[in-house]
Amino acid sequence: PNTAVSNWFERYRGKALGISTSGISLSGAVVPLFLFYLLRHFSLGQATLLNALISGVLIFSTAYLLVKDRPEDEGLSVDGLEPLSALATAGEVKAEASELRNRELFRSQAFWHIGLAYGLMLPGVVGVMSQLAPRFKDIGFSGERAIVMMSCAALVGAGGKVLWGWLCDKFDSRKVVSMSILCQVLGLLVLFSGKSVGLLSVFIVLFGLGMGGVMSTLPIVAADFFGRNNFAKAYGYIALFLAFQSSGYLMMGLSFDLFGSYNYAYLGFIVFYLIAMLLMLGARRPRVRDATG
Repeated sequence: PNTAVSNWFERYRGKALGISTSGISLSGAVVPLFLFYLLRHFSLGQATLLNALISGVLIFSTAYLLVKDRPEDEGLSVDGLEPLSALATAGEVKAEASELRNRELFRSQAFWHIGLAYGLMLPGVVGVMSQLAPRFKDIGFSGERAIVMMSCAALVGAGGKVLWGWLCDKFDSRKVVSMSILCQVLGLLVLFSGKSVGLLSVFIVLFGLGMGGVMSTLPIVAADFFGRNNFAKAYGYIALFLAFQSSGYLMMGLSFDLFGSYNYAYLGFIVFYLIAMLLMLGARRPRVRDATG
C-alpha cells in the first residue's frame, strides 16, 4: 500500500501516507477492545477465528475493490493535477530520479543511516506497547482500564501519523522524524516515574504522538531521499532493518526477569532513540541522476 500511495502522490505524499498508515494505530486502538469483548463471550479459539474471518473479509474486499497501483492506469495523474502541472510540481521539490542500481543504493550513505535509524526506533515502539497493559496493571489499574489506556495510546498514535505526515510536506523530513523521536524519549522519561493518571496521560500523549511518526514517516523518507522511481526498491531493502524490532520484546523480558522492572529496557530504548536521531540528522540525500539523463 505504501508503494501505491507514493505512486499517486508527490506534493501531498506526506499527508497521504500519514492518513493511510493511521490505520495501523487505529487497529491498535480498536482490536484490543474488540478482542476483549470477544473473549468475554466466546472461547479463545472461537474469538481468534472470528477475528481472523472478519479481518480477512475486510482486508481482501477493500484491497480488491479500492486499491489501484498507479494513477496512469486509471487515466489520471499524480496529485490529481494535469500531467504538465504534476511534473512542474514535482520539479519544485526535486527532479524526477532515474532508477538506481542495487549497487548504487547500497553504497549510498542515506540507505544505511535511514535503515539503521528506523531499525533502532522500532524496538522501543513494540517493546513498550507490548507490555503497556501489564505496566499499567502493575501500577494499580484494573485489567479493563489498562487495556483502555493502551488503546488510547494507539489512538493518539493514529493522530500522530497524520500530523507527522503533514509536517513532512512542510519541513525537512529529517528534522520532522527527529522531533517524533524526541517525543518518544520524553514520553519514556515520564513513564519512569509516572504513577498518577495525570502523568500517565502525559506519557500517552507524548509517546503516542511520537510512535505514530515511525511507520508513517519511513515511506515518506524513502520517497523523499530516493524518488518515486526508486521507492519500491529502496523501501523494500530498508524494511529489512525492521527485523531488529524483535529485540524490543527480548529487552523487555530480560529487564523484568533480571531486575523486576521494565525501567532498564526503557533506558536501552532511550539510547537507541538518541542514536537514531543522530543518524537521521546526519543522513545526506544521494546524488541521483535526472530521469532525462
